[in-house]
Amino acid sequence: TVCGATKTVTVDKTTEHTFDDWTEYDDNQHSHSCECGEVEYDNHNWDGGTVTVEPTYTTTGLMTYTCEDCKSTTTEVIPVLEIPENSPYIVVDTKNAVIGSTVTVKISLTNNPGVTSMRINVAYDSALLTLTEVEYNTAMGGQTVLPENIEALNGNVVLYWADGFVNYEGDDVFATLTFNVSDDAVVDTTTTIAVTYDTEDIYDADESNVTFFCDDGVITFIDYTPGDISGDGVLNSKDTTRLMRYLAGWDVEINEAALDVNGDGVVNTKDTTRLMRYLAGWDVEIH
Repeated sequence: TVCGATKTVTVDKTTEHTFDDWTEYDDNQHSHSCECGEVEYDNHNWDGGTVTVEPTYTTTGLMTYTCEDCKSTTTEVIPVLEIPENSPYIVVDTKNAVIGSTVTVKISLTNNPGVTSMRINVAYDSALLTLTEVEYNTAMGGQTVLPENIEALNGNVVLYWADGFVNYEGDDVFATLTFNVSDDAVVDTTTTIAVTYDTEDIYDADESNVTFFCDDGVITFIDYTPGDISGDGVLNSKDTTRLMRYLAGWDVEINEAALDVNGDGVVNTKDTTRLMRYLAGWDVEIH
């Protein structure tokens, strides 16, 4: 420090590495490096996770985990919530519909805990179905509001019923919709009739919101008349006779598409019973 002369001494090499911060290496590990070139790897150290997207009864959620060392993240899908047993439901009919004809679709309540007002939206494909009539269940009492101009609806209709004083607790039909089926519908294809509502629009007499789950309806387009076993285009007791003979093993001509009259996926004598009841005027469905 006085004259500028120098001397050199030997310094023992270091035995300690000086690593930089951990950084993500891949989905499973992170790494950090020493200035000497040494690289060290280790598995991610995930935290307990944070729910970043809440699951619902219809959509999955998302859990995000963060590595406490390198701060990389990974995600895990949270399954949809399990619907409690015996929950209230708004159920839309699932039916067959003959192309070019009409179809009636009932919207019903099940496990109804009691409501004094309901306002729901029903969506449908107006290219395939044209709404022609809305009929509310008068047994529910209260007041209803019909669409202002049903001919001008374009795939959505609002159904609005209110009592305002007491709860209706019945499991019953809420409303019945009648549609014309387009001639452009394709055989064996389907369309959905879906129900949605705002959480504030279904409540009881205490003005407490009531949660209903929605079971959408599916319309399958067909090119035969349900129950027309003989295939002659007319539905009458001759079809019952033809079905009985077929089930008894007779060699008779039948319309195979119409055999499953009750829609349970099996052709048996229950279909005969259903057809006989329908022709006798019972309030039953045929498929």
